[in-house]
Amino acid sequence: MRAVRRFRTHPGLILRKFYKEPRGFALGAFAQASSLSPTYVERLADGRESINPKAAQRIAEVLGTTAQIWLNLQSQSTASRPPASDGPSRETYDPADRGQA
Repeated sequence: MRAVRRFRTHPGLILRKFYKEPRGFALGAFAQASSLSPTYVERLADGRESINPKAAQRIAEVLGTTAQIWLNLQSQSTASRPPASDGPSRETYDPADRGQA
């Protein structure tokens, strides 16, 4: 049996699942309250943007948490993912995975 590697959850997805959805706040209102750009908050909540120390502090102030929690989540998420590449490597590329067999 092959071991399955699980990636750590992106902190933006945690923000969406455990803060936005249960509390029912709009991302635009959260962006305004945290003095972050609405585009950044949207991308963050979709897992397409990373949390930097400044953003972590602002998020923590609005949610009543610590900045360190958000930075730790980001660090763990980043460390659990393979490095980005320009394309599939010869070792991992399998045309059958893309229906090109």
